[in-house]
Amino acid sequence: MSTLLPIGSIPGLPEARVTLASEGFVPVPMLQTRNTTVHTFLCIDPPENADEEFWNAVRECLVFASAGAIVAGTLSGGIAALPTFMQVFGAKATSRGLELVSNQLKIVTQTTYGDWG
Repeated sequence: MSTLLPIGSIPGLPEARVTLASEGFVPVPMLQTRNTTVHTFLCIDPPENADEEFWNAVRECLVFASAGAIVAGTLSGGIAALPTFMQVFGAKATSRGLELVSNQLKIVTQTTYGDWG
């Protein structure tokens, strides 16, 4: 069973649409906008023998990797955040003795949408 661990969220691109408001005899075009937010999660497929020690190590790796990604993202304008996160997470996991293979870790994003206004 996969577990999603939140990494962070950033503002997404605003969206716009034109609707027709029927006020009177002639429909009037109205511009509406809404904001989006992109949430990023680390999806882990844990080994069958995952115990409390495993999850504590994963949380520690997540904290270190997130800190590295914040620094890298700030310095590079965001482009290096994800590769840095995965590299730091993998290095920390190895130092903690976690044996994870590449298909056990995935980055998952989810977009949430604000109200049209």
